[in-house]
Amino acid sequence: MKKINILLLIMLSAFLLISCEHNNTDDETIPVDGTKMSGVVTDVGDRIAILVSEGAYKDQPIHVLINSNTSFLNKNGNKTTKDSINIGDKIDVTFSGQVMMSYPGQISAIKIEIK
Repeated sequence: MKKINILLLIMLSAFLLISCEHNNTDDETIPVDGTKMSGVVTDVGDRIAILVSEGAYKDQPIHVLINSNTSFLNKNGNKTTKDSINIGDKIDVTFSGQVMMSYPGQISAIKIEIK
């Protein structure tokens, strides 16, 4: 009887471990090209603060996080730097697809285009 109980316990443990496997769904997949957000620049520093101009986050402040891989394009589509972004500029930000739900929200920029 003890052997049967031990066997059942092992089978139950194996079933529980298998059932805990995480399956990705489309909701968790980050688009290859990223997601775009448009806004007006309200502050420029280590990060860029924008007021979103359209979409689900319209009229909300968002902090745009910049890293060494972030690319910048000017109005003509030519490469530029963060230094060419000024308060009041309209920008499109391509980001990882995830908005960190702090206040204000934060996104990690892949590409920033000045409009």
